Amino acid sequence: MHHRRLTAALILAVALSLSFATPGAATPAQGVAQSSTLPASAVGVGNAQVLSGFPVALASKKLKKRDKKNWRRTFKPSSGVTFNSALGKGPDKQRINRKVINLIEASRSGTQIRIMSWNLMSRPVVAALLKAQRRGAVLRILMAEENAEAIDNEVWRELLAGMAATNLKKPASKQSWGKTCVASCRGTSGQAHSKFFLFSKVGRAKHVFVQGSANLTTAAAVNQWNDIYTSVNRKKPYQFARRIFDEMANDVPVANPYREWKGKNSHIIFSPLIGEGAKDPVLRVLRMVKCRGAKNTASGRTQIRIAPDVIRNARGLRIANKLRSLWEKGCDIRIGYTVMGVDVGKALRAKGGRGPIPLRHLVVDKNGDGEFDKYFHLKAMSVVGHVKKDKRNHVVLNGSANWSGMGAASDENTGIYWDKKLTKQYAEHIDYWFDNFPKSASRRSMAGDGIWGRVDPRPIHTPDTLMFEGEELIPGVDPYARMDLD
Repeated sequence: MHHRRLTAALILAVALSLSFATPGAATPAQGVAQSSTLPASAVGVGNAQVLSGFPVALASKKLKKRDKKNWRRTFKPSSGVTFNSALGKGPDKQRINRKVINLIEASRSGTQIRIMSWNLMSRPVVAALLKAQRRGAVLRILMAEENAEAIDNEVWRELLAGMAATNLKKPASKQSWGKTCVASCRGTSGQAHSKFFLFSKVGRAKHVFVQGSANLTTAAAVNQWNDIYTSVNRKKPYQFARRIFDEMANDVPVANPYREWKGKNSHIIFSPLIGEGAKDPVLRVLRMVKCRGAKNTASGRTQIRIAPDVIRNARGLRIANKLRSLWEKGCDIRIGYTVMGVDVGKALRAKGGRGPIPLRHLVVDKNGDGEFDKYFHLKAMSVVGHVKKDKRNHVVLNGSANWSGMGAASDENTGIYWDKKLTKQYAEHIDYWFDNFPKSASRRSMAGDGIWGRVDPRPIHTPDTLMFEGEELIPGVDPYARMDLD
């Protein structure tokens, strides 16, 4: 029976161990819209809070109480995309977490903060949330049950305990909670896999809606490449996402879980892909594409750049077949992936017609032990060229959903944006890492050139999971042991 889980804590929050360091500069490879940062007076030596050596910018403890209040009144969050890199220094890795923490830090009394993260395991994020609650913000936190009970998530327990302690001093109407969902919150199977964050008021802004591929975890920063898109002062998409969040909090299946909101230049979708009007968002975009006649690319071919993380199962094959068709019609396509089904790989790497579609396996085995340590976690696609009837069009898709059967059955968030600047940012980001992705320490555990290949027969993998070609597996080692396969 699918039922609601409300997790309660009976102990007080433990003290968080914090050290201090100075944030460094971003790497040129980021190609990002910079996240809003604290004023110069609030950031400097000794003023960046860190966990295990990875800095996250917060308001300085040394600021006077009055100055902190002034900063919260004047803070203006930036809209647009933020990317992180799993390489480089701490600030490069923590760019997304830092953006979210700044939003939390700038939330004043009365602000409603709604967080949906498949996993929440970041002490700096939890510290910022508990401080916001003590200032008077009301927290509503959702997470997948499997990441509260199946793993030893001490950070989640600290969050619940901290909220419970502060709730003792609050009236019922201003108390905070944390809940978990069994499978998908609004469906009957799958996972609670969404990643979106809502802030009713942050500094000078209202209706802040953040969605993308990043969970609020340390791993999302140091082991994964991720993205988030931030919408500011847009009431309608915020209210739409809030209604979905509140529905998710019930953890009860709904009759038609597929929901969408359309604005002038943006399209927000929440799944499971079940119910009236449900359409695969990826195929929805690809079916609008015409490969020839583009007026905004040098070749005249429509350019498609893809970083799907996971593309497999019957759904992944349908997408692969459509991409193959577009490739044969002349589209300029590049695909960087993490996990790919063998049948999907066969379709994309077929030698007939124009030959194989360019692929790149975006994973890193840093120490040569046979396990992938870092990997692309985006679920994104950019299209520049002939889309619909416009030969100079730009559209980008991002969100939390892998391109798989599990992705179709799970709670997921997807954004489709018709925006020239944003599309170019995603295209340049994917192209940069396609061309400059680091090599692994061991070729025995890596398919750096993206060639599809043989399947590891061990039962830990599903029958269609892509491994690699041309290299021997290290006996007893699961290359995907540290990775989220869906």
